[in-house]
Amino acid sequence: MNKANSTHSSGEGLDTRSLSTRLYLLAIKLIGVCFLGFAVWYWAKIIGLYDEALRFDTMQNHWKIASVSLAVLQPVVALGLWAAFPWGIAVWIIAALTEVIMFGLYDELFGTNDL
Repeated sequence: MNKANSTHSSGEGLDTRSLSTRLYLLAIKLIGVCFLGFAVWYWAKIIGLYDEALRFDTMQNHWKIASVSLAVLQPVVALGLWAAFPWGIAVWIIAALTEVIMFGLYDELFGTNDL
């Protein structure tokens, strides 16, 4: 029997995972929810709900590529992290590095994103 998925002898489904495992799963689920919010923000920006000046047809080409890429990638990240799929962390790293490169190395194109 797999210890991570074992249940109480009465079959009540008690979670026997360690505290660190449960906190890890909670953390990646919260990060997944944040990425879903980022995805909604990118889609709102693309269709012009956020700011009319940032609508897709008025964006510069580098912003078009970045916005569409992140608008597609971030819901995938959200799903991967929420469901705790093994590939979720990898896609999360790709999305995070994409934004770090955008706002760090190419800040003359994308500006800065100070948190």
